[in-house]
Amino acid sequence: SSSDAIHCICGFIHDDGFSIACDDCGRWSHALCFDITKECVPDEWKCWKCVPRSVDREKAAKKQREKVRRDREIAAANLNDGLVGPGVVNGVGPGGLGGVGTASATTGGGRRRTKENRINATVSTPEEHVNIEDDWKTSYVPITEDIVPHTSTRDKLRQHARGWRGVSALSPSPEDPLTKTKVVPIPPSKDDLTASIRPPSYGLQTTLPIPQTELIAPFKSTIVPSGVYLSDPLNAYAHLGMPKPHVHIVPPPLSLALDARTAGNEARFARSGCRPNAVLRPVLCKKTTKTKTSPPRSRSTSDNTTLSFAIFALRDLKAKEEVVLGWEWDDSAVVHELPALIES
Repeated sequence: SSSDAIHCICGFIHDDGFSIACDDCGRWSHALCFDITKECVPDEWKCWKCVPRSVDREKAAKKQREKVRRDREIAAANLNDGLVGPGVVNGVGPGGLGGVGTASATTGGGRRRTKENRINATVSTPEEHVNIEDDWKTSYVPITEDIVPHTSTRDKLRQHARGWRGVSALSPSPEDPLTKTKVVPIPPSKDDLTASIRPPSYGLQTTLPIPQTELIAPFKSTIVPSGVYLSDPLNAYAHLGMPKPHVHIVPPPLSLALDARTAGNEARFARSGCRPNAVLRPVLCKKTTKTKTSPPRSRSTSDNTTLSFAIFALRDLKAKEEVVLGWEWDDSAVVHELPALIES
């Protein structure tokens, strides 16, 4: 339910398996992000909104990313051993990365409200049916705001935002769903002999007509300097000549990498192709925040304007048309030699 939604300092909205609720407003947060363990749950806890205090958002986001990585490694190991919990797809339950929802919470005079989920490891039989229709929902951690681990990157985004003063800023509600698009499975080619042994592919499809130049969907990701992404040998950029799926490189002067492999939103499923009908562009976003001491319509906006990114239509799009971005080949990639080879 909406009352059980996670709103934490880390920016992640998934249920990591152990969350804690504020005694004043009822906001659920990840206990891990506040260094709260299952053995030492405080009798009373209030969130950073009800009791203003300094919080380390970068540290909390790093903890969640590490936990996501560990949980996926464990889930993969269990899957290889034939241990899959009921209702679990790829080791991840319908409640998110925390697994099957078996919440135990106490209220009233006892210990304060906490919620713990766990995966019940049972041996799955060959006859057991596993629903993989929404398997794409378990392939990433949904976020409503960009994750910016480096302070220098955050400062760069704000600096460029200040340079765009006078431009109308977008103020989308982070809770609004991507009503213009939906994620759809991509049917394999008839000539694809390996389709049965590879994971399914997905794309981003429009749900209604979208005029040219109109915003299609915000693109949420982990934003890092492009040099950090390009220099990591695990990304194999020199070998591939292009970023990996769900990653986009923003050229100078921003020089950023938008990495939505682990955390992002549905826009991450927009595929690249030779005939693009959409483009990824920076947008000026004004993040408005309410304060308890201000009137209902008064909002504090100082230093809250920053750059984010979104997908825009290059031409008029029809309903049920796949959103396609352009390829991002490196300038030195051999693919640029193909036109000359074909002509010769």
